Amino acid sequence: MGFAPLDSQASRSLLTELFNTISYQTTFYFTWDETVQFFARQFGVPHHLWLTLVTIIGAGLGLVLLAAGRRDSQAAPPNSTSISNPKSSAPNTHSSFSILHSPFFTAFNLFLWLTFGLVILEMIIFLEPFRRNPRYLVMYLPLFYLIAAYAIFNFVVLLQKAAFPILRTTHYALGTAYQLSATIIILGLFTLLNLSDLRLALVTPEPAYEDAFAQVYADWQPGDILLTMNTPAAGLYLGQADGFTIQNDAEQFLLNTGTEPVDRWLGAPWIHSAAEFNALLNANPRTWFVTDTIRQPVYFRGDWQAILNTQMNPIWAGDNALVYRTRSDRTPLPTSPDKLVNVDLDHSIELVGFSLNPLQAETDGSKLAITLFWQTLAPLAADYTTFLHLRTSNGVTVAQRDSQPLDGTYPTSQWQPHETIIDPLTLALPEDLPAGSYQLYTGLYRLDTLARLPVTNDTSGENAVLLGEITLP
Repeated sequence: MGFAPLDSQASRSLLTELFNTISYQTTFYFTWDETVQFFARQFGVPHHLWLTLVTIIGAGLGLVLLAAGRRDSQAAPPNSTSISNPKSSAPNTHSSFSILHSPFFTAFNLFLWLTFGLVILEMIIFLEPFRRNPRYLVMYLPLFYLIAAYAIFNFVVLLQKAAFPILRTTHYALGTAYQLSATIIILGLFTLLNLSDLRLALVTPEPAYEDAFAQVYADWQPGDILLTMNTPAAGLYLGQADGFTIQNDAEQFLLNTGTEPVDRWLGAPWIHSAAEFNALLNANPRTWFVTDTIRQPVYFRGDWQAILNTQMNPIWAGDNALVYRTRSDRTPLPTSPDKLVNVDLDHSIELVGFSLNPLQAETDGSKLAITLFWQTLAPLAADYTTFLHLRTSNGVTVAQRDSQPLDGTYPTSQWQPHETIIDPLTLALPEDLPAGSYQLYTGLYRLDTLARLPVTNDTSGENAVLLGEITLP
């Protein structure tokens, strides 16, 4: 249940660890709502819905055939011969649909129903809720397809029994040809109805992590660290994973959540916030981040994406896999504010503090670089815009900037309670701005109404936070 080596004293007994692993993922839990939701997600999608309906109807027909076969076998003479033997000179119409020859009653079909049915039963009753996901049934879907094929074959048998009795009595070759033709038609039907899924599988393969880690391996240097959500592939191809990176819905992938959260595959420490991500980039000059276009928008929020875009370069991309490496020319973002402010805005967000970088001389004028540190206290209902004003001692604004936090990549309505948002800003200064002392103000407002977010114990008279005085050379 952790990352202790199996040959260490801390790993204890293998039987104990096995029991802990099983008990961690199993529980007696059942609700109708979640069960219906699970069935809808698995069997209600378009490419499975028609198969599900055919399977249910075909199973009903199989039961009819089973009952008919039982009745015919009871009525058959003791010395009757079976049509399954093509050499028989006296084919018998009764025994051809006996119980043992009913497609619904074959041992293999019974095995399919029991295996797939028991797996479904286990998932809706004996597993933790986070395990009730259709993706865990992928390896069992071939059984479902075979069950559907048997169900469709019941239609074939019933049609042969009802509409073409001559094919099961005297013309064995014709009966075989009929079943072969029906099989080809069924295969064509399966292919036709699943063309969209086959096309999707061809154009969107599984992300090419093998190629991605090959790129990392080719340029790996001593002292590099690797961050990724796909730690099993990292361990397989590189033998190293320094951090398990994920923000949203992480609990299903973690162990030891109450003490030191690690991923459940390699025991890599959980890197769950953009601040932690930024701190690792600052502490390690060459950091690799491997992800993919499918998981990145699902499991990572805008603040993580903002740091990724400003602090790392995309090195390689292919088949949805993405490889990033720390930029050599980056300006590191501070991990904590140099000056604390601790101002509460409407009891929902706190401006913790800020860090002011040295004045940057640009070809198009000087810029003031400042990093704001916000911490959410409660969910925000609206998307707010940040304002940054540089004023003289007389209150005249000489430079200002208005923009959504993180340039709009992570709107305030998506901020999570109690997380810290690191928002780097640059304020362009006029070329003719005189040297001297200026005051720096900031705050948040709604762009549609221009109403500012109230500042608790406001001293400015305008719901603005005075960051302090700065001296420009």
